Amino acid sequence: MDVESFCDQFTKIWMQYRDSMLAKRFTWTERYDLELQQMLEHGEITKEEFGVKWLELWGYANTLPLINMIDVIHSSCDAFNYVPESEWEIDENQLRLEVANAIAVYKSTNNKQE
Repeated sequence: MDVESFCDQFTKIWMQYRDSMLAKRFTWTERYDLELQQMLEHGEITKEEFGVKWLELWGYANTLPLINMIDVIHSSCDAFNYVPESEWEIDENQLRLEVANAIAVYKSTNNKQE
């Protein structure tokens, strides 16, 4: 598969998953996400506490390595351009390297947890 097709397909899947996760809000009796953000803004919880509670709220607590890998790959696809025109864009070689590194980190993290 060429890099552009990979990024297009990955982004479609990522967007579907993101939308399904955001739809969880409609099942809540309150906007717990906004409450957490306000608690952080007002100094009622630390950044670390916010991070833990945020992951729990969205159901990511046990899948953080996977979420991190997906985030890196999505960001890399977003920054991809065959001919980078700005400093934040990456070319095909850099994209392949970023994806390979994200997968390696994920595998390494999972091996440590087992």
